[in-house]
Amino acid sequence: MVSHWTRVEFSSLVARKARMGELDEEGVARADARIEEIVAKSSTVVPPSVKDFDLAKRGLATFATG
Repeated sequence: MVSHWTRVEFSSLVARKARMGELDEEGVARADARIEEIVAKSSTVVPPSVKDFDLAKRGLATFATG
């Protein structure tokens, strides 16, 4: 399972690579199409709950995990 935020985070990564000159417009389109294909074929997209955000926040604050 993935959240809709997964798709947003991936788009953010791709946009960053484009801004840094690592991907051109065609590369961005290919990457976006590929992640959508992967999500559609092998994932269930679920909306995140408040508990999910709390868990993510706690995980990010756990520096021991590296």
